[in-house]
Amino acid sequence: MAGWFRKRQASDSIPAKYDDPMESVPPTVFAERAERRLARAEKTLLRKPEDVQAWNEKAWALLDLRRYEESINAADQAIALDPRYAWAWNNKGVSLAALERYEEAITCYGQALTLDPRSPRMWENKANSLLKFERPQEALEAAGIAATLDPQDANAWWIQARILRAMKRYDDAIAALGEVLARMPHSNEAWALKAAIYTTDLRQYADATACCEAALHLDPHSAYTLNITGLIGLNTGRWKEALAFFDRALVEQPGFEAALYNRIRALRRLEQFADAFAASEQALQWYPQSATFLRMQASTLADLKRFDEGLALCDQLLVEAPEDANTWLMKGGILSHMKRHADALACYERFLHLSPESAAGWNNAGAVRVQMGQPAEALPFLEKAIALEPTYEHAWTSKGEALYALERYDEALQALEYARSLDPWSSATWTYLGLVHTARADYDVALEAFREATTLEPAAPEPWAAFGALLIKLEYYEEALKALDHALVHDIDPKEPRTYKLKAEALQALGRTTEAAAAAAEAARLERVMNH
Repeated sequence: MAGWFRKRQASDSIPAKYDDPMESVPPTVFAERAERRLARAEKTLLRKPEDVQAWNEKAWALLDLRRYEESINAADQAIALDPRYAWAWNNKGVSLAALERYEEAITCYGQALTLDPRSPRMWENKANSLLKFERPQEALEAAGIAATLDPQDANAWWIQARILRAMKRYDDAIAALGEVLARMPHSNEAWALKAAIYTTDLRQYADATACCEAALHLDPHSAYTLNITGLIGLNTGRWKEALAFFDRALVEQPGFEAALYNRIRALRRLEQFADAFAASEQALQWYPQSATFLRMQASTLADLKRFDEGLALCDQLLVEAPEDANTWLMKGGILSHMKRHADALACYERFLHLSPESAAGWNNAGAVRVQMGQPAEALPFLEKAIALEPTYEHAWTSKGEALYALERYDEALQALEYARSLDPWSSATWTYLGLVHTARADYDVALEAFREATTLEPAAPEPWAAFGALLIKLEYYEEALKALDHALVHDIDPKEPRTYKLKAEALQALGRTTEAAAAAAEAARLERVMNH
């Protein structure tokens, strides 16, 4: 069967910042206040250019205005006047962190804490940068010191929750958010982050929904919470409902990056590909240099079968950032969709070189090997993906496909049933369940599986072709022809020769010999094209 692009092979990594409130805040609502502080500091400095506190006040105001380089310069002026001024070191660290210069930020926080080791805020800032710099254990220790210094400080527990989540200690993260709510019962952000953990990490959607309801009760206009509520719908097959929540989030906060991203995902799941492309254009108006949205646009171009444009966009991104692992992953997905499996494999291998701990990369490298007729060689890659992420549904589906190809049907069924338990809305999983049940002569079960697959993804050719093959086996030839015609309409060129062979078989059984001969001839022509 032809390769899967949208569902079974991951084409991009979902940015973690899209379900973290700390990463999704809009531009500061304190801009006017910061402008007043800046004006006051500059007025003071005109009279007293050696005023250390005025320089630090200027650094702080510029920080709130997101003028980070200027803030660093002001903090440096304060430090030059008084190297022992801890808050100037702290403010410089915050601006450096905002510029993603985390190692330099950590050095500044270290200097600040040498001067003032009992400041919970400085420990929290250091913890945040250590987390960003992928030193989570040190980050957790720093946040713990902050909580010890001020046991009533909800922010220290908030930071611990985010660190614990990054460490995949989800139950501990939920417990830390409980500590936040004990200190700040009306924190809709804490309820919303709990909802995000339940949604994306634990897949406990009932608990996630309850947390969203609590958050929206506290703040019905929270774009972040509306986005997470949409994610619950996206992950539970309620794509129209999800789209409505993303739209609401964008009404509350136009340009909200996470909602823009997830809105495109919802439109793709609804197979509204032209609208998804338009949504990617809208997102790029807000974030014109965003590699994430440019990759998403490449993906929507592939959905629209504008493959050359999608590849060109990936190549453009790789010229600008040749080490961007996610762009290699996306390019591989497009090539796989084009049935250029060897080229796709080269992209996935490049991705794994750059990101060796990614379950998506191991899955895709295995899945494409199955498509190349190498199921035995694929299995170690798929097992590695599952070892890295035991609840990664794509890898379980790919494993089921490989085992099916090896005629190990009982094992395939176990893998696919587990994949279905993780994601009941995957057309690919239902298709391979149908194929396994067909091989086991469980035809009624297989029919239901194919009906589910074609309902979930009507524009995918593979489930229609598999459905048609079973209908021929059951001698439902007219219904088989309809299914096979669906497959051919939605397949890309060159179309699958096997689909035409099946169509020839159905037509021959119906006594339509001229049409059968034409279908058989087309199958032979396509085989020559592919072999060439």
